[in-house]
Amino acid sequence: MPDEQLPIRVLKTSLWLTGLGIVLLLGQGLTTWALGWSIGCLLSMLSLASLIYLVPRLVAPGRSRKKFWLGIGVLVKLPILAVVLNYAMASPFVAPMGVFVGAGLVPAVIVLKVLGYQLSLQSPSVGGWRCRN
Repeated sequence: MPDEQLPIRVLKTSLWLTGLGIVLLLGQGLTTWALGWSIGCLLSMLSLASLIYLVPRLVAPGRSRKKFWLGIGVLVKLPILAVVLNYAMASPFVAPMGVFVGAGLVPAVIVLKVLGYQLSLQSPSVGGWRCRN
């Protein structure tokens, strides 16, 4: 896919959808679901952000001291995710299914953005589909 800005656009869209979901859930009075949704979405966005930022800098040639600290950052991310998920699943203030649904937001946004891109390639204005009269 020729779009180099896709991961950044996915993060922005996911952030907007997270906020919209929180507002809608709080508007319905589903506080535990809103908290679970926000935790799941933020964990998913944290994983994508670390994939965008830390991993390319970790494998790029460069200073070994900087790479050491980036490697530590990648390794520290997993225990943080584990602690947050442990709290979310054990807390009575968080809906575990909300965490599950929220964690699926970023993959859903990626799929929909790629699908939209593929459909735009097939639009008549680009010259993909032809009208048969």
